[in-house]
Amino acid sequence: MLRGGAVVVDVFDKKNRRLASHGDLDDGQWHKVVINKSKRKLYLTIDNEETQSMKVRQKLRVRSLTYIGGVSRQMSLEERLVKDSLKGCIRNLHINNKYLDLAAGKPAQAIGQCLARIEPGAYFGGDAYAIYDDNFNIGDSLYVNLEFKTTQLNGVLVSLSDGTGAISFSIELHNGKVIVSVTAGRKEETVQAIKSSMSKYDLCDSMWHQVTVEYIENVVTLKVDMEDLVSGFGKSSPILNHSRHPLYIGGLPESAPKGSLQIRDNFKGCLRKLAINSRRLDWVHMVSLQNVLPDSCPSF
Repeated sequence: MLRGGAVVVDVFDKKNRRLASHGDLDDGQWHKVVINKSKRKLYLTIDNEETQSMKVRQKLRVRSLTYIGGVSRQMSLEERLVKDSLKGCIRNLHINNKYLDLAAGKPAQAIGQCLARIEPGAYFGGDAYAIYDDNFNIGDSLYVNLEFKTTQLNGVLVSLSDGTGAISFSIELHNGKVIVSVTAGRKEETVQAIKSSMSKYDLCDSMWHQVTVEYIENVVTLKVDMEDLVSGFGKSSPILNHSRHPLYIGGLPESAPKGSLQIRDNFKGCLRKLAINSRRLDWVHMVSLQNVLPDSCPSF
């Protein structure tokens, strides 16, 4: 594991044994790591220079799945171990002199290409989506804040629907406009707030744009960047609904209902600083990620 900028090798048998390299390996440069076991010696070499060793059992009886770059969320780990997935790149992986192509590996979770220049934010490639909560209740109010950047005119940012048309909530890019739609009235009335720009290409300029949405009872407000607030008003009072449904971010699977969305195009670009009801959740802690690359937003 990488801890504090150092490569750390832990071996657990009757005794807990550990090797640690020098620090400062989190410098954005490529580093070569070689771990070699010969009889009762285990060696750690960094960049063909620094070598350390420790005694281990002659036979290490390891009979389990081997994870690269992270571990399954369902796997329980010792407290001393790093649980976060690697936020970086791995190349030229060999195990027992056999080359492993991680990009073509199966199964794989959120593995993509290594980008030379990245910035904070999750990358959605047009076939991706995240599930923020699979049992989310809108209630009588909802607050959403996020930032996006894209080169596309269309894309789903947030979506929730009960599948019947009675309850739905969505934020989307549609032909360069930001559209917020809420259906929660007694007559299945959809309340919308729409923000247009001087040009339909203003929001797909590869720059970051902030979206703030607030829904209270039958009023929805939308603010994009520093532009004026726009509002939508419903005529009927909302239903106090306690039903719970998946809240999708950046797109939705084919099986999910469209709800109040104008389009079904999954978002292609980057999202960051997502907060739902003032609660910010790291991407790796979402209920599910489908082809989402956390902390891998290319600087395009």
